[in-house]
Amino acid sequence: TAGLKHIEWVAGLFEGEGCLTQKKNGNWVLKVKMTDSDVMWNLYVALGCRGHLDALRKYPSQADHHKPTQTWQTGKRDLINEICKELYPYMGNRRKAKFQEFFDWYSAKTK
Repeated sequence: TAGLKHIEWVAGLFEGEGCLTQKKNGNWVLKVKMTDSDVMWNLYVALGCRGHLDALRKYPSQADHHKPTQTWQTGKRDLINEICKELYPYMGNRRKAKFQEFFDWYSAKTK
């Protein structure tokens, strides 16, 4: 279909704008945050409408000259695992290492 984005496109976007982090409570979150709502919508659709896409929003802590941002994210470990497996082959070394850190945590949690 014309205009439909693929996982390779998602991987490129994630490589530049994405984040996989472990929170203080031990849980993980996978997210992308940016100001371009059309790009964020394409990301959401390319991921099969999995995860959660927030509305464009300007946070009170943001400086006046900053544009509103939109965030796609998930904290569901099974979904993080699925998406990271899909993205992994296209990631650079730094992201692959972070994904591996998650995979190790995930396999220990799901034994």
